[in-house]
Amino acid sequence: MAVVTAHVVTGECYKKNIAHFTNGEIKENHTDGLSVGQFIKAGDNRKRKHTILVGETETMSYVGKNFGPDASKAQSYCRYYIGVVDRKRGKMKVFDSEIIQMVPKQPDFQEEAERSQIALPANGDKTYKQRIDDLTANFGSKKKKQAMGSRLRNEIHGEALEKSLNSVVTDAASQNKHKPVNKDEQQSTLLPVYYKDGETPKDVYPLESVLNQEAMDSMMTPAQLFYDSNKKQIKEWNVKEEYPKYILNHLSVLPSSTDQRWYKSKILMYLHYLMNVFMKPAKDFKTKNPLPKEWPDKVKKQIYDDFTLLADSGKREVRCLPSRLKDKLALHILVLCLILDEFDLPLNDLQRDLKLGAKSLDSYVRAIGCKMNIKKITAELGEKLEIKSAILQLPLRFPEAIPRKAKARR
Repeated sequence: MAVVTAHVVTGECYKKNIAHFTNGEIKENHTDGLSVGQFIKAGDNRKRKHTILVGETETMSYVGKNFGPDASKAQSYCRYYIGVVDRKRGKMKVFDSEIIQMVPKQPDFQEEAERSQIALPANGDKTYKQRIDDLTANFGSKKKKQAMGSRLRNEIHGEALEKSLNSVVTDAASQNKHKPVNKDEQQSTLLPVYYKDGETPKDVYPLESVLNQEAMDSMMTPAQLFYDSNKKQIKEWNVKEEYPKYILNHLSVLPSSTDQRWYKSKILMYLHYLMNVFMKPAKDFKTKNPLPKEWPDKVKKQIYDDFTLLADSGKREVRCLPSRLKDKLALHILVLCLILDEFDLPLNDLQRDLKLGAKSLDSYVRAIGCKMNIKKITAELGEKLEIKSAILQLPLRFPEAIPRKAKARR
């Protein structure tokens, strides 16, 4: 057996670093393309020098350091050494070593340069939050990616909702008081056709402004289901959650008069269609036929024309429901519900059905010229509840648009 003589090499300048890549080992066929640089903070009198390792390949960049929260904790429990054997001479040099965790990064080391005072080239105007989002998108877990996507969608929808409702308010305020607002004149608004100087709420928002007679007539066949419904069937629908709670509440009190029963059944079925579209995920609109084939063709055409846009996906044209048109759809749903409840609309069940936040609901209610009433009651078990309702008061008033600068100061 060959005898090897070990020689320990001491001194900070002889220390060898061990790079540990947190996202897995570097493949052998990629090691030739990996360039590594080491930076040691000058003028540091600490016993342990602050070291930063930077590694780069054609597709990936890595940063590792022996200090701070990203540093490896292994060094705290034991010491590591590297042995280099010279087989010809039968000698081995033993070097003190340190494990440094190499974390994958986007090719943007500006922040590290500022912290370690290493001169690196500037890289864009991305904020720290945007850099973290880039890392999450590329290396984050499925749960973190979903959370980030949800946060970004909410931010975008919040901005779009604010812009859309301001547009509604501005357009409504600028309409001629003595003329009905027709669709040709209000292409930029999201509100249904309305008569601002109507003497009664029914005059302000007639049913034809939301559901035209042609579509109403085509609802006869699908509305048969609601017309024939009974208490037992409604109870089953409620248990299975087949229809929104707001619609089931109205089905349980349908009038016995034939004409009125048909009238409300048709409106409730059309409302079910609109609420179904409102709650439909965006990906479902990318299919060839996003709306069910059993829906009347005239109704589907009206929904497509009023609330969706055609977009070119590269292969074919697909339907989409942008935020602005989704706000328009929400306003039409609220107006239709106002008509059903004779312009004194309970909101609690409707808010849950549409999964609307309190702020969004309040904005929608004000945008259609309604006032929100909130009554606080105490339940049997002492639980405090808020009963919300929207009331259309005359003369019709829309909220004034708040200038952006004033809103920012507030």
